[in-house]
Amino acid sequence: MQLAHIFLLAGAVAAAQCNTICIDNYEPVCGSDSQTYNNPCRLQAAACTQNQTISIIATGECDQKCEKGCPRIYNPVCGSDGTTFANDCLLSVATCRNASITLASNGTCQEAPKSQCKTACNKIYQPVCGSNGQTYGNDCDLKNAKCEDPTLTKVSDGECKGKTNSTLSPSTTKSNEIKSPSTTKSNEIKSPTTDAPKTPTTTSAKSAGMTVATSLAAIFSATAYSLLG
Repeated sequence: MQLAHIFLLAGAVAAAQCNTICIDNYEPVCGSDSQTYNNPCRLQAAACTQNQTISIIATGECDQKCEKGCPRIYNPVCGSDGTTFANDCLLSVATCRNASITLASNGTCQEAPKSQCKTACNKIYQPVCGSNGQTYGNDCDLKNAKCEDPTLTKVSDGECKGKTNSTLSPSTTKSNEIKSPSTTKSNEIKSPTTDAPKTPTTTSAKSAGMTVATSLAAIFSATAYSLLG
C-alpha cells in the first residue's frame, strides 16, 4: 500500500512540474508506446508526466491490427527514424503502422554532436509535418530541428493539418514568389535649369547717350556765356 502511495505521489509531482495545458481538439495521433492520443499536445504531456520518450509514429488512431501485448520491460532499441523504443516488440508495432521504420541498432539512439549534426539546406519548399505538430520547409529543415530535439520524427509529407500548438516559420521560400524590383532615382528625369537671356547693350544705344550728353553740355555753355556777357 505504501509503495502505491509513493508512485501516486511521484506522478503528481511530475504532472505539476510539466504544467502542460492542452486544448481539447481531436486530432488523434499514434504514439511510439502504442497508445492513441487526442492530439500531439496530449502526447507530449503524457511523455513529460511519465518521464518517457514518446514520439508520434503515425497520424490518426493507432491501427488495431498492429496492436500487441508487448511486455513492459526495458530493453531499448533504436529505430531508423531516430526514436528509441523500450523494446523490440514496440518497434515491431511501429513498423506495422509505418513500414519505413526499421531497426537501426540495439540500445538507445545516440545523439550526434550539434556542431556535426546541422547541415546547410536549400530553399526549395517541400513541406513535411513533424511529430511535434509543426510544419518544416523540407526534410533537411526537419533533420536540423531534430538536432535540437532527438525525439522529433517525420509524420507525413505536406503541411501539418489542423491547428498546431506553435508554428515554425520555415527558412525556405517558394520558388514561384516574385519580388518587385527596387526603383532608383536614376530613372528620374530632371528639367535642365536654363539661364535667362541677358539683354545685350548695343553700340547704337551707347552712341545716343553720348549725343545727348554733348547737346546738354553745349546748352549749359551757351547759357553761361550769355549770363557773363
